[in-house]
Amino acid sequence: MRHRRLLRDYLTQRSENSRIWLQDRSQAVSPRVRLRQRADARRKEEFVLFLDKYEELIDLLCWAAKDGVHTDRDVRYAQLRVWMSAHYYRLRPRLRPYLPATVGVFDAFESLFAPECVDYVINDDSTIENAMLTRSVIDCYQDSL
Repeated sequence: MRHRRLLRDYLTQRSENSRIWLQDRSQAVSPRVRLRQRADARRKEEFVLFLDKYEELIDLLCWAAKDGVHTDRDVRYAQLRVWMSAHYYRLRPRLRPYLPATVGVFDAFESLFAPECVDYVINDDSTIENAMLTRSVIDCYQDSL
C-alpha cells in the first residue's frame, strides 16, 4: 500500500515537472515562428479587408444590373475600382492556384473591376460567370486558411 502511494506521488510529481517544462518550451517560441505568426495574421487581415471590398463590389454590380442608372453607383464603382486595383495584386498570388487558367488579359477578379465604367461590367456576358467563379475561389481560399 505504501509503495503504491509512493509510486503515485512520484508519477504525479514527474508529470507535473513534464507539464511545466512543456509549458515553458511552448512559450519560448523562436523568432522565426513569431515572424511567421505575424505574417499569417497580417495575411488574414488583408484577406478580410479584401473580402469586405469584394462583397461591396458584387453588391454594387448586382444593384446596378437590377436597378439601372443611379447617381451613386458610378462614383462608388470608381472608388471600389481604385481600391481593388491597388490591393488585389497582393492577394492574387494566393488566389491564383484556385483560379482556372485565363485566356484573356484579365482573370475573373480583374474582369469585375478593370473596366472604367460599371456599365461595361454589367453588360458583359461573362460577368455572372466571373462573379460565381470568384466566389468559389474565395470560398476555397478561405477553407485553406
